[in-house]
Amino acid sequence: LAYRAYTLERERHQSLEFLYASTRILHQSAELDAAVIAFLRQAREMFHAEMAEVTFLPANSSDAVLRTVVGPGEHVEVLSVVSPDPDDIMSSAGQEQPSMLLTPSMSDEHLRRFVQGRGLKDAMVTSLRGESRVIGAMLVGNRLGEVSTFGSDELRLFETLANHVSVAIENGRLEQSLTQLRALEKQLTHQAFHDSLTNLANRALFADHVKQALARRDPRPVSVIFVDLDDFKTVNDSLGHAAGDLVLREVARQLMTAVRPTDTVARFGGDEFAVLLDGVEDSPEAADIAERILGALEQAVEIDGKEVFPRASVGICLADDGASADAEELLRNADVAMYRAKRDSKGGYRVFEPAMHERVLERLELRSDLQRAIEANQLEVHYQPLIRLEQRQISGVEALLRWRHPTRGNIPPLQFIPLAEETGLIIPIGRWVLNAACREGVVIHERFPREEPLTISVNLSVRQLQSDTIVADVREALETSGLPPSALVLEITESVMMADTELAVSRLNDLKGLGVRLAMDDFGTGYSSLSYLGRLPVDILKMDRSFLAEDKNEPLAAAVIALGASLALDVVAEGIEYDEQALSLRELGCELGQGFLFARPMAHDALHDYLEDGAAWRAEDEQPETHAA
Repeated sequence: LAYRAYTLERERHQSLEFLYASTRILHQSAELDAAVIAFLRQAREMFHAEMAEVTFLPANSSDAVLRTVVGPGEHVEVLSVVSPDPDDIMSSAGQEQPSMLLTPSMSDEHLRRFVQGRGLKDAMVTSLRGESRVIGAMLVGNRLGEVSTFGSDELRLFETLANHVSVAIENGRLEQSLTQLRALEKQLTHQAFHDSLTNLANRALFADHVKQALARRDPRPVSVIFVDLDDFKTVNDSLGHAAGDLVLREVARQLMTAVRPTDTVARFGGDEFAVLLDGVEDSPEAADIAERILGALEQAVEIDGKEVFPRASVGICLADDGASADAEELLRNADVAMYRAKRDSKGGYRVFEPAMHERVLERLELRSDLQRAIEANQLEVHYQPLIRLEQRQISGVEALLRWRHPTRGNIPPLQFIPLAEETGLIIPIGRWVLNAACREGVVIHERFPREEPLTISVNLSVRQLQSDTIVADVREALETSGLPPSALVLEITESVMMADTELAVSRLNDLKGLGVRLAMDDFGTGYSSLSYLGRLPVDILKMDRSFLAEDKNEPLAAAVIALGASLALDVVAEGIEYDEQALSLRELGCELGQGFLFARPMAHDALHDYLEDGAAWRAEDEQPETHAA
């Protein structure tokens, strides 16, 4: 009897120490997660249990249920969000769950499913009751040691512990911590599904909305519009990224005003936006919304006293077009249509057609093949002569890139050059062309010496001119080949001024410093022919072939020739196909020309034969062709 009395007294003392230690942990710990883990470890040790957990129920039903678990072993799960489960008695918000002992053999089917589902052989569970609501529940499970299961005395102690925990949560820092945690959770959730710059939905949330719209049972059709800003890099490069962010925020605002309240607008990152159209019946209706979007973006954005006019290319895909079965496919097809709009004519829109996807796949295959074209010796440099119109004598040659594909045959430059630009392959390819052309220039100078050596013209793309290595590449090509710098003509288009004016002027001056000559190709077709011409150190104007297309353009051709004369620039007329055109140009004072009237682009062997036949070219001996390339 004395021993039993001593044992009971000792157990009461241990229980009081346990309750005191648990309360002290909850009230004194500065961190919520550390406090919860500490007292659960205390509870697991006190009740000789394999695991212990506490579930926190929110005051607002829209907030998440949180749970912390300690055990089995070293496993710890801290304040994780609990998914809704009707069998989970711990997360039944608002239910005043009584304290109870649980076993797999219980008669209550609901409780038995809970125990079996959690893999428990036995457990104690009790609710955490506040003054106005149930604020959570606690559980210890799987009794360890010699005693096979939990008893009623331990359940009463467990209830007492729950009361202490409830007081600590409602009156202490734990409740504040939980409130702050839920507020932080809402903030992080919002950030996870919204763009931080524009506060629009992001790609993840947009894709989820599309999936939900496609999964519903009502017959309302669904469409997606893809919006990509044109030449947005120019804004960042010229005005800075802060100005670019301002433009993006304004574009987001304009998109929100252009669509309907039921539509979802999202930013996918960079300068890409998307709109989910809910209930749009057909392509014309979607096209009307696309036109409203394009119209809204025509409004100027003022930045530091300068007006910026955002332009965009838009792609449309309807989910009921027979080609878009799921959300990913719908988004992909809208993206494909947008790129088609950008390639065809910036500032417009295109509606997806199944044939577009086939062309995209072909384009991807072609891009992959282009990466191997250099190593496989599939690229060739052909040369087209430049002729002095008065004497019909060759003055130089222009190097033109050609691709002989092993299975597709000759790939037109207009098909693969844009791919090289997009992928950045234009840099190594352009370097290869430059070296090949310079070596060929030395060969023809040695084989066909002249008092005035033939010039070699090589085209430079915008990407090449922007490359940090372009000046070094040209210098190395000249030094390695031995070609005199004055014999090399580098041709640029007016588009180089649209990307970064200051960089373009600086790079061209550096190239000019090497001793080479510079030509403005396709002159008269760009955005800023006259405004930038005075700033560029060019020597030659190459008049675009469109000036020769119709007789009514003759005054324009005369104006370009006169402009060249006034600026002491040589003028080259491109695309000459008929003898009458050559005669008219000579009468206008144009000295140089090139085109199919004189010769097609030819490989270097054919060029040598051409030069062997003599400098004069008699146009009447050749049947002119009516196609220029």
